Amino acid sequence: MTALCAGGASGPKPGVNEVIIFSSSQLGSFLNNKGGLWATLAIGALGVLTYEATALCSTDPPAQPTITADDYKALLALGPPAEFATALAKLRDLVTIALWFELCQCTSVATPQPSTGLLNPPAGITVPDYALTSCAQGRARLNIRPEVGVFDDATNITRNVFPNLQYTTSSFVDATHPSQEIAEIPSTWQSIHGTNQLVSGTTNPTQGYGVFFSVYNASKNPLGNLMALGVTNSQPFIREPATGETPITSAQRYFAINAFPGLAASTAGVTDWTLTVNCAPGSASTPGCCADPVTLSLLNGLVQELALVRSDVRLLQRYGLPFAYTSGAQHVGLSGSGAAPLERSVGLQIQVTAFPPGNQQMLGQPPYIFDLGWISVLTPDGLLDEIRLTRQTTTWMSKLIPSSTRIGWGLRDGVVVSITELRAEA
Repeated sequence: MTALCAGGASGPKPGVNEVIIFSSSQLGSFLNNKGGLWATLAIGALGVLTYEATALCSTDPPAQPTITADDYKALLALGPPAEFATALAKLRDLVTIALWFELCQCTSVATPQPSTGLLNPPAGITVPDYALTSCAQGRARLNIRPEVGVFDDATNITRNVFPNLQYTTSSFVDATHPSQEIAEIPSTWQSIHGTNQLVSGTTNPTQGYGVFFSVYNASKNPLGNLMALGVTNSQPFIREPATGETPITSAQRYFAINAFPGLAASTAGVTDWTLTVNCAPGSASTPGCCADPVTLSLLNGLVQELALVRSDVRLLQRYGLPFAYTSGAQHVGLSGSGAAPLERSVGLQIQVTAFPPGNQQMLGQPPYIFDLGWISVLTPDGLLDEIRLTRQTTTWMSKLIPSSTRIGWGLRDGVVVSITELRAEA
């Protein structure tokens, strides 16, 4: 139950993933798109933020912080440490509030709108007005495959270039123009121009490697290509339009970017493509409204490194202090002395299935039994650990078992045991 939803339930919006990871560049682009350019001052210090959608959306967002002029200065200067830590915590709360309204909704009542002043600059601070013409630039190095030749998700690179826009699916037209992912054109976008540079490959003489900027109306039906940037070996560089800008009209509500060869006879190749977007000077999304692919690639690399670290931590948990184990291979009817191969395990379960009736027993739970024998674990280099058998059933969780490759046993006459290998939980 959330107070924001009048005491009713709330949850993630349809299509929101259970776990959402935001890099610094994505957070900066998101805040900038919402009119909070000033809030990107120290966004890099927030690092990578991870949210569990159910946990985030089932509770109220944080209370809106009051970011003072001193907080602003601390974020701008990245210090002093105490003031910066306080200001950064407020910034994190501000980001979480903005993301709550982006990702979550009330399920029993209409979702209220966020505060109109949520991303306003702090009181007493005048943020410079960046009156720039170019407000966004998408760029990518494209590996274009010759077997792909249709306007669909297989050739769609829109989300790769502009990851922070609102996405939906276009209407189906025909086999050449099936449904594909399209992005809503921000209201501040006024015009565009693009370039394409051949890097490598052998193209068809007339139709080479193309990158198409296609537009759609409010009903999500295609209106055609606003830009078609094709390069060939004889024309390795192209700008469209050749001079000036191509305007975006009010009828053009969505767009998609597709990259593929103009003819199937083309061989695979590589191009460098750039799209420059121009906005109204001083508009909320000025300057850059989108994540820089180079920075985003570096941050994604860090996220992947973090995933590897998490994987190593899970291995340490499983083999150092497992949360649970499952039964593996069994070795039954063991007697006398001997050894058997041991797959990687976290423990052994030992069951004494027979022993001489004359063996002395001592009070205990379970009873202590004398003269049963020994169980060991070892490698080709020698013994790692061993235990004396003193109970009819024993679960042995030696920390050296994961490093062992063989089980050994030495049992008194008349003693028979079965050993089950215990595996780490999956």
